[in-house]
Amino acid sequence: MAEQLPLAVVLHGSIGVGKTTLGIALACHLGGSYIDGDQFQQAGRPRFASSRKVAGDLVKAAVSATHTGAPAVLGHPLRCTDYIFLKHRLALAGVRSFFINLRAPLEIIVAPGRGRSFNDWERQRMAEMIEQGYNNRPWSNAWIDTQDLEKRACGRSWKRWLDQTLYKRTAENQAGHLPSHDWVEAECLPVVGSRL
Repeated sequence: MAEQLPLAVVLHGSIGVGKTTLGIALACHLGGSYIDGDQFQQAGRPRFASSRKVAGDLVKAAVSATHTGAPAVLGHPLRCTDYIFLKHRLALAGVRSFFINLRAPLEIIVAPGRGRSFNDWERQRMAEMIEQGYNNRPWSNAWIDTQDLEKRACGRSWKRWLDQTLYKRTAENQAGHLPSHDWVEAECLPVVGSRL
């Protein structure tokens, strides 16, 4: 079997949909790193004005994080141009990519028991992002409904799903291997759909 290329899992969706919460949990369970795209945002500039720089910084961070063979989990809202850039640049660097679109209705994202509070600007921007399709990107490899997301780490649902999709996919479409992990119990991630 051909050697497995390093892997970057990209979680994307609107503000507040659970990219950081799930990204940290997934990175921990996979023995990899979580990279939050917000850390590369340029202060004082709107997101759209610095998205190419952020995408470039995400690629550099992912390549650096995966150099040992451990996977990297990235979290950031993506436009189509960001997706094309990330997919192409990661492939050029020898890193496989898998894009997971996280989604939930606005009223669920801003619900008080969800664990995060939002200011008026964030609420307005979330509504705009959902309207603009950030939670339903057709080019994603998979879509996960996070409306039942809890603050605890989620694991068994990820493992079953990863077994069936993510680790079966390699750069050459050959079968891969799922490393063994001690997954925690969780039924909080209903998988909406996936495609390779």
